[in-house]
Amino acid sequence: MLLISKPPGLKTLALVNQRIAACSKPVITCFLGSEKGLFPDTDNITTTHNLDEATTAAIRLAGGIRVDEGSEITPESIQRERGKLKPNQKYVRGVFSGGTLCYQAQQVLRDAGMPAYSNEPLEKDKHLSASSKSTEHTLLDMGADEFTIGKPHPMVDSSLRVERILSEAQDPTVAVILLDCILGYVASNDPGGEIALAIIDAKKIAKQRGDELTVVVSICGTEIDHQGLDQQVAVLEQAGAIVFKSGFQSAEYAVQLLSGRSN
Repeated sequence: MLLISKPPGLKTLALVNQRIAACSKPVITCFLGSEKGLFPDTDNITTTHNLDEATTAAIRLAGGIRVDEGSEITPESIQRERGKLKPNQKYVRGVFSGGTLCYQAQQVLRDAGMPAYSNEPLEKDKHLSASSKSTEHTLLDMGADEFTIGKPHPMVDSSLRVERILSEAQDPTVAVILLDCILGYVASNDPGGEIALAIIDAKKIAKQRGDELTVVVSICGTEIDHQGLDQQVAVLEQAGAIVFKSGFQSAEYAVQLLSGRSN
């Protein structure tokens, strides 16, 4: 059994752990946002810290082998992108279509000593005073109620995300724009294409002031999704994005890109 949750409250988390401790089947948990080591493994509970770890643990528990377990991050790519950035480009701005990958990205940055502000923060002191204005590292959940009341969800209509991507590109302190792209029946027919044009324009905005902007996208889907995984990856890469098939690795890429800089 694999149990994945957005950040639960501590009381709720304790109750859930009591319940699954009594479960007769082995359970893998992934409580996004929780601190490492908060809940140690037991005889029938394996705790994981991110969606990649959870997936790998579940496949192994079922007797399988995860064929894409290795990291897609390469030192060559990190060095290439790092060399393009100016000293004043310090921050990550995430524009996510939903909460799960946004929470995971916040966790990755927090664990690296780069805590991010958000409209749906892991810690209360990192709540944005206004969701319309980013500050320092900011990761937005644009599927939250404030963006979706009376409007289509961003997985269906990317227009608000496009506006925010272009807005973040105007900030000369931004080094990385972090995005997600979700495939499947609940998503638009061309989610990659919708944000690809914004990626191209965002890079143009940065270039006009003499900067380079790194755009990192995590894509969630399979080749049997009607949008086509490979086709969506190709569209995003042609727009100049660095694409990962893992939300964890895309956030980790942003961390590695910025944390090792000497300037």
